[in-house]
Amino acid sequence: MKNRKSIVVLLMVLVGLVNMSCSTTKKAVSNEVTGSKNSSLLKSGSFTIDVDKTFGVKGELVNLAPGHFLQISGDSAFCVLPFYGMAYTAPSNMRGGGIEFQSKMMNIRRRENVKNRYELTFDVILPEGSCRVNLLVWPDGVADINIAPISRSISRYMGQLRLAEKP
Repeated sequence: MKNRKSIVVLLMVLVGLVNMSCSTTKKAVSNEVTGSKNSSLLKSGSFTIDVDKTFGVKGELVNLAPGHFLQISGDSAFCVLPFYGMAYTAPSNMRGGGIEFQSKMMNIRRRENVKNRYELTFDVILPEGSCRVNLLVWPDGVADINIAPISRSISRYMGQLRLAEKP
């Protein structure tokens, strides 16, 4: 009787292990499909990052309302983001104080498959001076944006990759 119970327990453990390994394989295949889809979207050069989080002055995570984004289309970038950092000079753009630009990208550098992610770095010229933008996108579409204006502190944003809409 004791032998029969141990066989039943052993079979249950084996069935559980097989079930877990199948679900892990399914998730890995799903991430590969998503990763290849995002990779082709990034290579197309026309995409948008919907930004939903940023970090404040003290490093606290701030959730953002919809409507903040970084859009890349060919060699142009369009950006509408809030700014929660420190300004080193008085802003010449008194409209809202955020980071907003529609500009041609310069000094563009693209790298793929660096730690399984896509990296895009470029500069833009703003009325206040130049600005360096560094975008990292992971295979699941999660994006990390670092913006370093010359006249303000560096700002970090997080968002999700999506297909850019045609203007």
